[in-house]
Amino acid sequence: MDQEVYVNRFTNMFTNNAWGSEESVSGPGSELAATATLRLGLANFLRDFEITSIFDAPCGDFNWMAALTSEIEVDYLGGDIVSPLIEANNAQFGNSSTRFVIHDLIEDPMPDADFVLIRDCFIHLSNRHVFDVLSKFLQSSITFIGLTTMVDLEQNTDIETGKWRLINLNAEPFSLPEPRLFIDDDKNEVRDKKIGIWHRQQLAEFANDLEARS
Repeated sequence: MDQEVYVNRFTNMFTNNAWGSEESVSGPGSELAATATLRLGLANFLRDFEITSIFDAPCGDFNWMAALTSEIEVDYLGGDIVSPLIEANNAQFGNSSTRFVIHDLIEDPMPDADFVLIRDCFIHLSNRHVFDVLSKFLQSSITFIGLTTMVDLEQNTDIETGKWRLINLNAEPFSLPEPRLFIDDDKNEVRDKKIGIWHRQQLAEFANDLEARS
């Protein structure tokens, strides 16, 4: 898919508040109530593993992450392909420790950080683009990666980037190893959603056959 197509698709979603949340243009899953358990789990992870810098992409409108970073002393960089969001976030939240940049996870190298959080992104990417993003992580110097995964999903399907599906990163065709830890995310009647945290060493062997599996 041409980059301009999916950038326009997500920009239109932001402009039209397509996910229908009154609190966050990133959708109901980015509301404070929906992320309470996740914020607690991430705060504990950041403290326990002495994480001092985060790259968060897609960062969306920073609604729930603002609450987390107000509690944890950390250098934060948010990335997103929707340029109006980046402009608005920098104007409202930008300071010496919090910055926002236009960043395409599929195309752009990942910046330096201790931890990259990629929440609610792979559910909108084709399998091919999921592999592309994982390759970008393995080419970076980032130590830990956090990814959305639905642990109770038995079988993955493929989609066109910009659409939506559930995803289990431990199932084929991804078959990632068990993460270092799971952090509970927004659980409801249709999904058991978690953030899996992997150390880059866990995925070192994954790099050897990434192209074959994609």
